[in-house]
Amino acid sequence: MAVDKEGIIWIATQGGGVDAFDPVTEKFFNYRHTGKTQNEIMGNFIWSVFIDDNDDVWLGISGKGVDKIEQATGKITHYYLQENGKEINQESDVRCLIDDKKGNIWAGVSNYGLARINKSNGKIKYFAAGADPINGLSNNMPFDFLLTSEGTLWTATFGGGVNVFEENSETFTYICLLY
Repeated sequence: MAVDKEGIIWIATQGGGVDAFDPVTEKFFNYRHTGKTQNEIMGNFIWSVFIDDNDDVWLGISGKGVDKIEQATGKITHYYLQENGKEINQESDVRCLIDDKKGNIWAGVSNYGLARINKSNGKIKYFAAGADPINGLSNNMPFDFLLTSEGTLWTATFGGGVNVFEENSETFTYICLLY
């Protein structure tokens, strides 16, 4: 869930798209994929919701990618996540979303790693475990992000510890969690 600047609560659902609840009027508005129009979200299984500084709503959609709802215009932009030119498979979920101080949205995609979407030009760069065994992502199962006040991105993974993104070198530092 996330709250926008107007106090609208955005609620991800598993099969019903995303609901926007106005606590003042106590009314819901639903965004869902019906296949009837181009300007609709690309899927109804939503894993994550994020509101950026422009009050745009970003949705992590199971097996598809990321959608951006521009609240000012109502326009919906699709960012299809791919691996080697093929769309991600249906078992891959965009589990977490966050923006950084450089104008990017980061998407944590189960089974694939991270996708960094440049908000101004829509270009996507991927970071996956195994691409660089020393300085790369330690695990392709991200589930949470943290952006520090200095702008450093931390990524928590299932079974792979924590990774800190080094922006200048575009590498990761692995932090092993001991139990």
